[in-house]
Amino acid sequence: MSISIVFELPQGISQLKDSFVDLTIKHFEQIAADHYKRKQSVENASTDSKIEDINAMLGKGLWYPPDYYLALNKFKQTKRLTWLISHNTFYHGYAPASFFEHVEDTKSPSKKRICTFDLKKGVSPTTALEALNKEFSLIDCGTALNVACLFSLREVIGEEKFNFLFEYDSPFRLRISPDCHSINRLFQRVVIEGEDSIERGDLCSFENIANQYKDGKFIGYTPKHPAEAGRALNVLCVSNEIEKKYLGLGLSPEGVNSNGIKRTLFELFNDDPIEEGIFSKQLWEYIYQNHFYQQREINIQLINSLKTVKITWEEFQGMQSRNGTIEPLDLVVLRPDVERIEQLVQAPLENIREVFARFS
Repeated sequence: MSISIVFELPQGISQLKDSFVDLTIKHFEQIAADHYKRKQSVENASTDSKIEDINAMLGKGLWYPPDYYLALNKFKQTKRLTWLISHNTFYHGYAPASFFEHVEDTKSPSKKRICTFDLKKGVSPTTALEALNKEFSLIDCGTALNVACLFSLREVIGEEKFNFLFEYDSPFRLRISPDCHSINRLFQRVVIEGEDSIERGDLCSFENIANQYKDGKFIGYTPKHPAEAGRALNVLCVSNEIEKKYLGLGLSPEGVNSNGIKRTLFELFNDDPIEEGIFSKQLWEYIYQNHFYQQREINIQLINSLKTVKITWEEFQGMQSRNGTIEPLDLVVLRPDVERIEQLVQAPLENIREVFARFS
C-alpha cells in the first residue's frame, strides 16, 4: 500500500478535516480498487492457469471471504481450502499471523471475534498495518474502512506518534476491527435525517432486507444467505454533491450512488446462496441450532425453502430493511471528530497517550 504522501499540517480545523478525509478516501480507493482488480482477474482467468499466476492472484492483498472461497474453488486449491475451512477462517476472517493475533471471543461459535485482530508483540503498528495489504488478509467491508482510516491518522499525526500511541505495550494497543477498533473514539455517532445530511468522509451503512412476512411467506436476507455478509454494506461517502457518491469493498472502484448500492443489495439477495462447503460441519450445526427459531429442524427447513427464492425490484423496494424502515440507509453515520484529531496533531509525543485517554 502506498505511503508516499508527505503531509503538511494544515492551518485550521476545516483544513485538517479536508486533509484527513482526502487521505482516507485516497487509501480506501486503493484498497477497493486492488480488491476489485484481483476479483476481476480471478473471474477472467482460465481454470488451467499456471500455478505461479494463480499464486500471484491469491497470495496477497485484502480479500472479502466469500470471494476468496470462490476463487480457491475455481482453481481447485484443495489444500488451502481445507485448512481455511477447518479453522473457520471464512467465518471470522484472517490477518497475517506474524503481525496480528486474532481476538478471542467465547460467545462466537468459532471462539474468535469476527475480523478483529490485535497487534502482535515485537511488531510496530506501522509494519503491521502495511502487512495487511502486502501479505494476505480476509476481512469485511467495515474492517477495510477501519484500515483506511488508520493509514490516514498515521499520516496526519506522524509515524512516530502513531507507533507510540498504538504499540504493543500501550494501553491503546493497535486493534483493527469492524466495530471495536483502536480509533472508535476519533469518530462521532451522528444521527441524520436522510441522505442529504451525509457529509464527505462519513462512514455509512446500507442494510439489506430484514426477516419479515411478505404475502404470508417468511423472507429475509440472513436465512437465505446464512453464510454470507451481504446483510449490510459499509461504505465511505466521497462527495458533497447533491447526488452522493460512495466507495465500498466489492463495489465499483469508481464509486456508486445510493441507488447503485440499493441495486447491489437487491442483487445480493437474489444471488444463489454460497455452497455450504465454506463453513465446517461444526459451524453449520451451530447455525442450525441457534439462528432464527432456535430449533434445528425448523431452521434447516427455513434455509432450504429460501434457497431459490427471487424477488422483483419493485418488491425489494417495498420491503423493510434491517434498520426498521423501507430505506436501506442507516440513519446513524460515523463522522471524523476533527477537534480530537487536531489535539493529537498538536500534542507532544510524550503526552499523546494522555490526550487520547481523555476521549470517551
